[in-house]
Amino acid sequence: MLKKSFIILIMLLMLVTFCNRVNATEIKTSLNIIQKASETKYLENNQGYISKEIVDSNVENGEVTIELKINNNKKEQENTENYENTEIYLMVSENIVNNEETLTNNINNIEKLVTKIFNKNSKTKVGIIGIKGTINDSKLDEETGKLITGDKDERKVNGSVNDAEIVVGLTNSLDTIKNGLQNMNSSKTKYRANLQAAIRLANKSYSNNTNKILISLYDNVPDIAIGVPGSFSYRWLI
Repeated sequence: MLKKSFIILIMLLMLVTFCNRVNATEIKTSLNIIQKASETKYLENNQGYISKEIVDSNVENGEVTIELKINNNKKEQENTENYENTEIYLMVSENIVNNEETLTNNINNIEKLVTKIFNKNSKTKVGIIGIKGTINDSKLDEETGKLITGDKDERKVNGSVNDAEIVVGLTNSLDTIKNGLQNMNSSKTKYRANLQAAIRLANKSYSNNTNKILISLYDNVPDIAIGVPGSFSYRWLI
């Protein structure tokens, strides 16, 4: 009787297992993508980030292709504030007054630029920073190739933070800007341009809680820098 009961138990277990297998083969699964991209993970010390994103998928086969990106750019600043008012400084070499045509062209170009700026946003103010430097009282003798130095020349003097000035304070008046440019460097002094001093002056001249823009209209290589003189020698190359 015990043996018969044991055989019946085995048969019941086989029947249950068979039914489970049949049910398992009849179940159809499908791939459901809940989120295509994972949260961006930033590296330590703001050295970059890692991101993962599903770029392709096969729903029937349950396969996905994942793209892994590693970027070593620093994390962008979050919550950048945009203010209602904007301040723009234009940096101009004061040497432009020594050539009438150059001065006229610069004033005309600045007038066009500032007009477009004011038309775009009436809450924008523009100022002019004059790029100065140590006095350049020298010229090259084309016949001998020698540098003739005048009494006022400062080629051995280090550049300083004072080698720049506010020619026109921040304003929304185009006429004020034009007049300031026309009256700039009335002595027509020739300078060794110190662009670094102009940038530093602009940086400390902006107001608080405003959008700050700095535009350089100086397109040459600076002659000097803060703490650096403009001393050099000329010679003919044969």
